[in-house]
Amino acid sequence: MLLNHSTYKTIIKNMKETWDIPTPIWYPLYETKRSDVISFYLIDEPKVIKEFLVVIKRILVSYEVDHIYKLGEQELGFVLEILSPSELIFTKQHFIEDSFWCDNSLKWIIYTCHDGYITIGGSQFICELKGTWTNWEVYKSF
Repeated sequence: MLLNHSTYKTIIKNMKETWDIPTPIWYPLYETKRSDVISFYLIDEPKVIKEFLVVIKRILVSYEVDHIYKLGEQELGFVLEILSPSELIFTKQHFIEDSFWCDNSLKWIIYTCHDGYITIGGSQFICELKGTWTNWEVYKSF
């Protein structure tokens, strides 16, 4: 489902301000003032991406997230979709164009970039990922 223009503008503005995202390219390719971000290089690991996704979905369900905003860079603008946690996927397309996922709380964020990195942000989100996903250190990029 796509959002109306006004809601879309508000979400993008709040996401950029909260997560220090001055350009469509974010961490690790562009520095951030936020210290609660971690990135992984997973593009060449489809099995690991699936494992990572299972963990992420469990965490989001535990947060009772029912609407995830997917913001994808397309040409010079953004396309905004609303997803449920069960609809969250990472495909090769997400690594061709940069994409962001968040919810209204903005307490967490996910970013995939054209260079093959997946970045997550949010202290609690990172802590829960590390506590649940045993291989996180193997794939941590920075």
